[in-house]
Amino acid sequence: MKSFAEKVFDARTELGFSQSQLGERVGVSLRSFLAYEKGEKTPRPSTVLKLARVLNVSVKFLTDENCENPLEDIEKDGYIEEARERYGAKGARDLD
Repeated sequence: MKSFAEKVFDARTELGFSQSQLGERVGVSLRSFLAYEKGEKTPRPSTVLKLARVLNVSVKFLTDENCENPLEDIEKDGYIEEARERYGAKGARDLD
């Protein structure tokens, strides 16, 4: 079982992104991104969704330590994003 931080690190290095490149693509500072990869800080759900999209993995893969399939439930991510846009964070949580 891998943690969120380990999964982000593995996916980032597999794609060949530096920490600053991925942070820039996701819209977070390098400092925040470093804290995510060290496991010191947990990103907001909207940031996790952006990370998943850029890394080509599902939100479930990043957030569920028992999930080993990077594409598991990836089809749900679009619905969660739409719910967030329409109904805010609570709507996205309820849908998830």
